[in-house]
Amino acid sequence: MTQHSNHKSKTPKGKPSGTERGGNGLKEVTRDDEVNEALEREYLDDEGQPDENVNMRHENRNTDKGRRDQGEDTTLI
Repeated sequence: MTQHSNHKSKTPKGKPSGTERGGNGLKEVTRDDEVNEALEREYLDDEGQPDENVNMRHENRNTDKGRRDQGEDTTLI
């Protein structure tokens, strides 16, 4: 009889992400300008690019790993 009934067997889970939420989803900025300027001086050069002392890595993988962990020597590459 459940095959032909008009009753839903499962209740919907949760609410859609857009309901009853205000704003645009961005967090409020809480840092002072002094803190931001100090961080910029520490990590950026004069042109606004990352400084030489900043360790830059690809955000999706460890590019420093190389092929050495796979049995290949990367010192000549």
